[in-house]
Amino acid sequence: MAGDYLRANSMSTAPDVTMPPSPSATSPVPEVDPGAPLLFIINAASGQNDADTTRQLIEDGLRVAGRTGELLFTPPDELAHAAQEAA
Repeated sequence: MAGDYLRANSMSTAPDVTMPPSPSATSPVPEVDPGAPLLFIINAASGQNDADTTRQLIEDGLRVAGRTGELLFTPPDELAHAAQEAA
């Protein structure tokens, strides 16, 4: 008997709501050239490592992956501007 009560009351009575598609579902996916150089805009005030160590780690990773890239260490208050300029 208790099982009947739980089954009867566990059904959702919420109205059906249709959500609009997310922007990613309707936006085309840009093509990315896998051989294109990567650009890293790095907050110069962030992290526990010094810039030289960070640079070396990223450059080593790029080299192992067979990629090239540019690293821009930027002060925190200039990050947005640097990203806009790079886009």
